[in-house]
Amino acid sequence: MAHLLVYDKETGLPEMDDATKKKEKHGFAMKMLPLMLTVPRIVGFLIVFAIFKTNETLFQGRVDKMIESLGSHIGYIYLSLGLFSVMGQLLNFLPMYWKSQVMPGSAGNLRSNMMIYKMLEPEGGKERPRVVLDDEGEVGEYNRANRALNHYVENALPVVLNIVFGGLVFGEAVFSITALYVVSRVWYQIAYATGGYGMGCCKHAVPFMIHGMIIPPILEMIVWVCGFNILQTHLSS
Repeated sequence: MAHLLVYDKETGLPEMDDATKKKEKHGFAMKMLPLMLTVPRIVGFLIVFAIFKTNETLFQGRVDKMIESLGSHIGYIYLSLGLFSVMGQLLNFLPMYWKSQVMPGSAGNLRSNMMIYKMLEPEGGKERPRVVLDDEGEVGEYNRANRALNHYVENALPVVLNIVFGGLVFGEAVFSITALYVVSRVWYQIAYATGGYGMGCCKHAVPFMIHGMIIPPILEMIVWVCGFNILQTHLSS
């Protein structure tokens, strides 16, 4: 049975007691965040390592040519990009920690709100309801479509940089992975706008996990593998 939300009569936001807030906060901070940051990267590394082993001579040859033309110090640029990519994802996940104190996981499309606005109140006046996005009908679809677009802007830079630098060594694989990213990203935008929050192919969760939590770590692992390979090749030569 679905959990029915109870809304505060003054603010209009879901009521959350201290026990619920603690459960939501600890559940994300202690369980979800560590898993989201580690498991996709472990899987991504295994995929990239398998790709490398399919034609080690080809990929290693590209690394050797890169060292010859640009120098081994480029390995540190790759590792810097890997760190930047981790930071980008962490910064995007962290607001979910505070969101858990305002909107429970059962809040549905209310969770699309990036900001909760408050109207100014005259001194001694009654507290007014908070202002959130309209989530009904065509207006709701428009709002969620733009929320999905903003989500792309939040995450695009590390993805683009990983595509460019990773593609210098794993060009063919990066193209295939990028194609999957494009398809899942467009799917996410449409599903978020029309279906809103929830599981299933026509809602936001599945395409979000593909384009936001599975594909970017694979591209990032390509960069990490390239960086360590360049430095290892230089040290062993």
